[in-house]
Amino acid sequence: MFDKALDLGRWVDHLAELDGDGASEAQLIDHLSVLERLKAAAAAAQARVTDTLATTRSRTEAARGVPTSERCRGLAAEIALARREPGSRRP
Repeated sequence: MFDKALDLGRWVDHLAELDGDGASEAQLIDHLSVLERLKAAAAAAQARVTDTLATTRSRTEAARGVPTSERCRGLAAEIALARREPGSRRP
């Protein structure tokens, strides 16, 4: 999984420099379309990874004997930090 994260990091670096300079208008429209698809795919992946994290954390804590009412305490804040959400949006 680490290799996948490293690969994604490289794509992020590449996209950070993408400005469409030298592309035709048709190519720029195509760029925008692909970037929109990428944004949607990233949001879906983020939701799946978040769910996997919550499930994994809950199972780990259950195995350690943490009561159900106390499992995943603080996880929402960890997720908000990872997503770089402003403090006012954090649960």
